[in-house]
Amino acid sequence: MVLGDVSCSGTESALREYFVKLEGGVDRCSGRLEVKFIHSWATVCDADFDWQDAQVVCRELDCGGPSALQKGSHFGRGKGSIWSKNFQCEGHESFLHECLTTDRPQKSCTHGVQLTCKGPDDLRLVNGSSPCSGTVEVYRWGQWGTVAQYNWDLNDAAVVCRQLGCGSAVVTPIRAHFGEGSGRVLLRDVSCNGSESALRDCGAVDFRHIDFPHKFDAGVICSDFVQLEGGVDRCSGRVEVKFNQSWATVCDADFDWQDAQVVCRELDCGGPSALHRGSHFGRGEGAIWSQHFQCEGDESFLHQCLTSDRLEQNCTHGSGMGLICTGPEEVRLVNGGSPCAGTLQFYHWGQWWPIHPGIQAFG
Repeated sequence: MVLGDVSCSGTESALREYFVKLEGGVDRCSGRLEVKFIHSWATVCDADFDWQDAQVVCRELDCGGPSALQKGSHFGRGKGSIWSKNFQCEGHESFLHECLTTDRPQKSCTHGVQLTCKGPDDLRLVNGSSPCSGTVEVYRWGQWGTVAQYNWDLNDAAVVCRQLGCGSAVVTPIRAHFGEGSGRVLLRDVSCNGSESALRDCGAVDFRHIDFPHKFDAGVICSDFVQLEGGVDRCSGRVEVKFNQSWATVCDADFDWQDAQVVCRELDCGGPSALHRGSHFGRGEGAIWSQHFQCEGDESFLHQCLTSDRLEQNCTHGSGMGLICTGPEEVRLVNGGSPCAGTLQFYHWGQWWPIHPGIQAFG
């Protein structure tokens, strides 16, 4: 097919004309969902949209997969018409217009779909025990490669976890903890402030022309089920758990000290120091978690705890559970005769290190 009479304003991101776009977000991969309707844009109602539809939209926009469906007017209200159809995608379609549609029942549409996609498929974690852990690999300059560990920290890891929809960053393993990567080492000295939506938005040194060994590859371990949101750091905030690929607030009536011990342990944040009720760290925006955790306190991960149906049915975003953990352990004594004697070690870059390598007072 040959195109004729091409007319661009100069601000378009691609020559093709899309049937779908995301408007009002922080980038082209997030925002309020709109579709082309009679040469103008129409808002898609949030009551008609599910995760399979979101997968197709993100794929069509070359934005990876969906990471969140927000309720309300998170990205603002549309100004045009309301789309009159209900999409019924199976999730494997390449374009939204390929999905079956049905007439939407006549009812008022209060809000449009608020969608955030992970972004272009230019980041992955490999060789980990889950999709949310492993060696960091990035796609740059037409190839996949790794990131050198130099200046790699939790701010960088937090962006990786956010971009992949994997919750909070827990540990930043170094020295090819998950095995040496393939390809070339493409980046080093990544410098994120922790608030970026994607690793591509962070500064970094182009390292592709340097023959650098993979034994210094950086890694990430994310917590993909629980996170603390709205606190002063990653070890404090409102308790949220992953539910239907988005985050749900945990009710303060359902949470005790044993549950808190597991959350702090999973996030590598030491132990709990305070429980705050009544949405101390702000109100959540997603769903309310429908289960009651029954942890014994010694579990490594919150999803290992038994759960039961929550008896209290009137939990709102005003009664979200807040938690403050002590923070990660930074020093310890090992191989001594008591908890107060031994070789001094410090925790850095996801590993324990002796203060003076090679000099040990105890076996």
